Amino acid sequence: TMFELACLGTPNMVICQASNELRNAVTFVQRGIIECLDMGKSVCAEDIICCLEFIATVSGKRKSMSDLGKDFVDGKGLQRITGIIEKCVMQYSL
Repeated sequence: TMFELACLGTPNMVICQASNELRNAVTFVQRGIIECLDMGKSVCAEDIICCLEFIATVSGKRKSMSDLGKDFVDGKGLQRITGIIEKCVMQYSL
């Protein structure tokens, strides 16, 4: 969901449920695309409220998150992968 929301330019807050999600979330946080509240079991209601207030009240935060997300995830991954597969198929079918 992080990738889809980033592509759409939707600022978001992430609560991870698995370690592989946390690894991806760290990359998105470092790039300023999302706010991450760590693993779900360790997050309390106050953490969620504080994070939402931060995203909502910091001047330019949502716009920045939106722009950075759209720049990082262009939504054309399927086209790139399809092109690579087609190129391989053509190369090996000759």
